[in-house]
Amino acid sequence: MACFTGCLCNCCVDCIVGSVLLDNADINAETKGILEPIKDSTTLVSVLTAPGQFIELIKNKPTDSDITTETTDLGWKKTGDDFGAWKKGHVRSIKHKISNNFSTVILGTDDNFGDYTCIEKIIGIALRSRCILPLEDSALILKNDDLAERVLNDLKLEQGKALPVTYTTDNNMVTDESFSQLFFYGMGSVLLAKQDLVSESEYGPFVVDLPFHDLKTRKLYRKYGARIHFSEDQKVTAIYDYRWKRIVKPGETGWAEAKMLAKVTSFFVMTAREHLTW
Repeated sequence: MACFTGCLCNCCVDCIVGSVLLDNADINAETKGILEPIKDSTTLVSVLTAPGQFIELIKNKPTDSDITTETTDLGWKKTGDDFGAWKKGHVRSIKHKISNNFSTVILGTDDNFGDYTCIEKIIGIALRSRCILPLEDSALILKNDDLAERVLNDLKLEQGKALPVTYTTDNNMVTDESFSQLFFYGMGSVLLAKQDLVSESEYGPFVVDLPFHDLKTRKLYRKYGARIHFSEDQKVTAIYDYRWKRIVKPGETGWAEAKMLAKVTSFFVMTAREHLTW
């Protein structure tokens, strides 16, 4: 009975959420037709509601004057005029369990967003609940880039709308040159900086090694894990695929896929480790 009820709830939630959102969405018939087969309510909620919220944030982005610290003491109280005259008091902390072996602790008050409220906690629990918001993976492949561009524009997922206008004009994320720039002059430089020794590999002295192929992924996603080699003049020379245990070099079959693997793995590590944890 419990299994039947759970399945029924999941199906009903997906159908109701998807139907209501698509019926009321300000998008054209072509985009609706593409989104209709998607039964995952989490995806539909995100793609149909988040762009509008992003646009409002971009229009009304906070400034320095919006940051106030007068009422935020982080648990410390001033007890006198001397430099060291402070007393440590109690401050509310919130523990987030990431896995069975790892958790993080955040303060209950933030300079930018104020107190972490009960409503925010409930929303966080709801977003992680697969009963309230089921997560059903499905593959949706559009037939060409022109169609993909039309859909993204219709959903407002373009620069100047839900995406801020980039200040970078010489990095298209497609060429080998822009790929190398990512690791020497962009976000990936934090990974390159962790290289302790100059490599003696035939592929060059610089290496970004990301052996994360043992991490579990959902059924429609391939494994992470890449080792990226660069020459002394900062050009990408080879990428090792940990999942398939093979080296791919520029111009060879599978080179575009190898670069995508390297970028996805890098963004994952930078977000989960450097940005959110450290």
